[in-house]
Amino acid sequence: MLVAVGLGTLAWAALATALTGIIPTIESASPILTFTYLPVILLSGVFGVLGGQPRWLASLTSYLPAQPMIDAAARALQHTAGPPDIPGHDLIVLGGWAAAGLVASLMAFRWEPNRPAHRRTTRGGHSSQPAARKPEPGVDGVPAAARQGSPTTAAP
Repeated sequence: MLVAVGLGTLAWAALATALTGIIPTIESASPILTFTYLPVILLSGVFGVLGGQPRWLASLTSYLPAQPMIDAAARALQHTAGPPDIPGHDLIVLGGWAAAGLVASLMAFRWEPNRPAHRRTTRGGHSSQPAARKPEPGVDGVPAAARQGSPTTAAP
């Protein structure tokens, strides 16, 4: 049970970290994560078995990371003595999702946020981005590029 929960936790955390690479703002994080997480949970049977599910959909959900975790928890709760038997298929699926999630998170995760290209303003009309830095003046307040006859710009 602990192995399945550990692999499942690693798989979900790695997949969530990988998704941060496509989330542009904090406001869009909840809809994007809900759009990806809720169907997986609903189809995997967290809230009960869905009746009338096509065979291909039932097969597909057995390869999602939620189904093996649900099966491991159900086996652990129904088992009376000794360690519960967890099918190898469930461990392989969880291990595969954990590995794929780690690779995807290493490729997609960035410490710097992925910001949209347009400038956003706050309610007061001020830009939420820092102001552009002005070029620093050269000698006597005149930029070096504008000085005529300086040793760096003089022709030989």
